[in-house]
Amino acid sequence: MEKWARSSIRRLIYALMALVFLVPPVAAKKQEAPLLAQSGWIYFTDRQACLARRTFGSAKEPITLQFITDLAQNFYGLRIGGKAIGPLVRFGKTALATQPTDVLSKAGSVSRFLIEGNGGVVMTDFGRSEAAEKATTQTLAIMGDGHTLTLAIGPLDEPLERLRGCYEGILRGWGLDPVALRMLRHSSTPISSPGSWVTDGDFPVAYRKYGSIKVYFMLVIDPAGVPTACHARNDLNDADLEALSCKLVMARARFTPGIDRYGNPAVSTYTNQIRWLGY
Repeated sequence: MEKWARSSIRRLIYALMALVFLVPPVAAKKQEAPLLAQSGWIYFTDRQACLARRTFGSAKEPITLQFITDLAQNFYGLRIGGKAIGPLVRFGKTALATQPTDVLSKAGSVSRFLIEGNGGVVMTDFGRSEAAEKATTQTLAIMGDGHTLTLAIGPLDEPLERLRGCYEGILRGWGLDPVALRMLRHSSTPISSPGSWVTDGDFPVAYRKYGSIKVYFMLVIDPAGVPTACHARNDLNDADLEALSCKLVMARARFTPGIDRYGNPAVSTYTNQIRWLGY
């Protein structure tokens, strides 16, 4: 009986070994190659913003990636758009990540929307101080609806450093000293709640049809804590709404002034946003 049992076990082992060799290996899931850049980085600047743009993929269906830094935003903005983005933003959430180091790990929420022609756009932002490892990036993955699209972006140190230099040039154009601003011991702080500077009653009726509109703004604050200049930018790129936002904030906002490294009141800046709510 014992001999029969050993023989049966041996035959079972041989059968299992044969099965291993007969079963074909499972094919690995095909990994899509990253889309290559069509050109180098192209830079644009004006008195208010700096932008770095690059296109990827084919000339027929390009994907545009751009970074922007603006006086009204204390961070880098990232925007990616194209027809191939459409399927990634149609349903569910969309996520972004750079590899091998994820400089977007602390980025803000990802906004997404469809555009004419079945294309799509994804947007997010991340702090200027959070890109210390930007020189090591190689790819950017856009993930959504079970699909992943990868761009071979390469290192980001050169374009983001150039944007930082451009931003400081804009500050100098406004009569501000970027070094002095970085060296402030304390930045200016609002005396009253920023939420009281603009009310629902201030929102023009003509804009209510758009629903929620964000207006980003930067104030220049003098050593007495009084705003002396304002720059604003909004989702609609509407100059009248920007002018109104600046007018209201300049009239109602007052600050405890910034303090320089020697302990004296100094010129500083303050950035925030107004969220206009339509009905």
